[in-house]
Amino acid sequence: MPEISVVRLVKHTTEVSLIDLKEALLKAVEKISELKLHRNDIIVHFPLEAMTRFTDEKDEIIIHVDCLFDKKERTVDIKRRLQTDLAQVCKSFYSDARVQCTLRTVNEVSEIIIIDSDD
Repeated sequence: MPEISVVRLVKHTTEVSLIDLKEALLKAVEKISELKLHRNDIIVHFPLEAMTRFTDEKDEIIIHVDCLFDKKERTVDIKRRLQTDLAQVCKSFYSDARVQCTLRTVNEVSEIIIIDSDD
């Protein structure tokens, strides 16, 4: 079962905004038909211990997608699209933040996609 973890969110993020963010992330995954995933197939969580107040001049949010099984229709391009779409969802909630998304399948680790405020 794929797992999406979003870390380094600011501590003052409300429960309502986390519910909205979770829903938007699930919709982004479901829109990619090649993944053949439904919301009940995915775990989304926001580890409290990984939330922080940012001291750098730029906020950074990290999304980890883990345990995605490799299938022939889940090409490199589809995985990159997933990473980019998830990063853009977070960016829409936290427009000033730098958003990084990593994806780890059961058999490999792919590149990191970063959406910055300058992009």
